Amino acid sequence: MTVEKRMTKSISKQTTTAAKPFEFYLSWEGTEVVDFKGNVFPSKAAMCRAYGISVSTYTNRRKAGWTQEKALTKRGNPYSRLELCDGDVKVDAKSWDSPEKFETQGICVGAVISGTVACQDYRGDKSFFLQEYALGADGVTVEDFVLHAPVDPQQMYQSILKNVAGTVLSDADRRLMQNGQLSEDELKEKIRGTLAELVFIIYENNKDRLLYWSAAKDMHHSMLGGLLYHTYRMVQAAFQLAKVYTNLDAEVLLAAAALHDIGKLEEMETDQMGIATFTADGNLFGHLLLGVQMVEEEAAEGSYDPEKLRCLEHCIATHHGNREWGAIALPATKEAEALFVIDYLDRRMERYEEQTKILDPGRISDMKDFMYGAYLYKPLSGGRNSGES
Repeated sequence: MTVEKRMTKSISKQTTTAAKPFEFYLSWEGTEVVDFKGNVFPSKAAMCRAYGISVSTYTNRRKAGWTQEKALTKRGNPYSRLELCDGDVKVDAKSWDSPEKFETQGICVGAVISGTVACQDYRGDKSFFLQEYALGADGVTVEDFVLHAPVDPQQMYQSILKNVAGTVLSDADRRLMQNGQLSEDELKEKIRGTLAELVFIIYENNKDRLLYWSAAKDMHHSMLGGLLYHTYRMVQAAFQLAKVYTNLDAEVLLAAAALHDIGKLEEMETDQMGIATFTADGNLFGHLLLGVQMVEEEAAEGSYDPEKLRCLEHCIATHHGNREWGAIALPATKEAEALFVIDYLDRRMERYEEQTKILDPGRISDMKDFMYGAYLYKPLSGGRNSGES
């Protein structure tokens, strides 16, 4: 099957660094590995054991640019691994041309190319190959191919703040707000001293970044505006959950949903294509601790209920659910447990949505998804579009 598409974001999986303490060459078979000394190992795991590190440690080092990874054909010739995007779907593809050939043609990260992508079966799995290609395409720009959240950022931003404010307003004031009959100054006065005010201040101070920041490097919501989209759906879910489980503190839960990933503004940098890279503080501390620190620093400038503030910070610190997944502590309040469940659900829902885009209804994926540990199935009849509010 040959698919004609204009694609962007040609990314060779080769990472360049000044110092390369650990380098390997992955064979076309995907098994045999050769390190920079010429030692041959039966697998990546075997090589890592020989160096006394775990595969996850190696993976983290590669992502941080500490290592260089090159791909070789069975004959020992380099080929290129690419990430291609048409603005809706991303695919990992290969090209028999070397990374150096792409560079000499001016094709690098963020380049727009026109080309043919062929889909082939290889050992029972689908593989994509970039065949004919050329730099540039008439009448289009990089922005035409950038993955972005399916809801307008300004709409998401306002929706989050209104839902959070609604947890501390009277029924009458909430109706006035929803009908646009409360001025911005009146609303701020009515939420003064609440967690909603804290959310408003932190959002206003970081609005420019919030409107386009990615939620992750590659795990989930890795797109332009992905952080806000993830937060927007979580706040909506928290709002509905608080109506079912009425013993939940809605003020704490919705503020926590709005701020649970706020530390990602410091953990990562995001460029105008939505591509995220980790900062030094992101690698050293992680977004949970950075988020708690951001809340503490802003809260010190105001006057807030110390117990509610403690519960909010606990929710942020524990929203990964368990220490193996990066939580600072385990959820110890009902709001923290609810936040963990909502976050876990939204990450998995977004992963399903992205991974089944290329599937026809009634079909099952060719490969097991790493997050689900299962082959994903796309039903013949789908639900309402998740991007709708």
